[in-house]
Amino acid sequence: MEILEIYKMLTLSTAHINSTTAELLDQLQPPVVYNKSEYGWFIYLNYLRDTNIPNDLTQVIQFAKDRGITLLCLDCDAETVDELPIYEYGW
Repeated sequence: MEILEIYKMLTLSTAHINSTTAELLDQLQPPVVYNKSEYGWFIYLNYLRDTNIPNDLTQVIQFAKDRGITLLCLDCDAETVDELPIYEYGW
């Protein structure tokens, strides 16, 4: 029997993180974060081990994990959700 890896992905707006967190995500490397050029990031939630995750990103991650998500996509063209704060910094 084959064992397939299946990921459940959620796409949220980059407006749910602040500019400092965006700069941090730009510095992180695979397999945790994959940069989507100027559009955002893919974040593999199962690989996150750092306890120094900024509060804004922690809220987004918790929102995703509460919904059984394993792969988070933050994209500048995605929709925002009412349950999370919105930060304005020039996307």
